[in-house]
Amino acid sequence: MPLSNAVSNTSDDNGTDADFNAHSCPMPDSHTIKKQRPTNIISPELASALDRTNVSDRNATYLLAATAQSLGHDVAEFAINRTSIRRARIASRSQIAERVKLEFSQRDVPVPLTVHWDGKILPDITGRESVDRLPVLVSGFAVDQLPGVTKLSHGTGEEISQAVVSVLKD
Repeated sequence: MPLSNAVSNTSDDNGTDADFNAHSCPMPDSHTIKKQRPTNIISPELASALDRTNVSDRNATYLLAATAQSLGHDVAEFAINRTSIRRARIASRSQIAERVKLEFSQRDVPVPLTVHWDGKILPDITGRESVDRLPVLVSGFAVDQLPGVTKLSHGTGEEISQAVVSVLKD
C-alpha cells in the first residue's frame, strides 16, 4: 500500500482535536517531583570553629563530606560546597561583629577609653605584595576591643587619622 493512501485512510478528524484528551497522556515523573534544596549545615558555631582552627573553605568541604558520610547520611542532602561554606562563614562573621558592636555600645557604665593605633606592613591576602594595615584598639577599665584593621593605600598622617575616625564611627 502506498504511503499516501495509508495517511489518507487513517485521518478521519476534519482537522479538529475533539478526540484529544490531555489527561490521558502521562507526564514524566521529572515534571511532577520537585527537588528539595540541600540543607545548609554550617551553623555559626561550626563557622567559628572552622575560623579558629584555620580550616580553609576547600578543606572544610572535604571534612564535612567525610563526616556526613561516616555518620551514614547521604552527602547530596547537604549543601557542602566551597561557595555555600564561604557564604555561611561570612554571614556568621558579620553577625558576630554586629553583636559585639551592640554589646559594646550598650554598656551600662561609661568608662574613659583610650584609642591606640599602629601601622604595620603585612602581606596582602593574595600574598603577592605587602600593604599598610592599621589596627585600631580601644581599651579602658575592663574593656579591650579591636574595632577594625583597615588597609591603607598610603601611610600619610592624614590618611591614618581619617582611617582611625572611620573605624571609631562604625
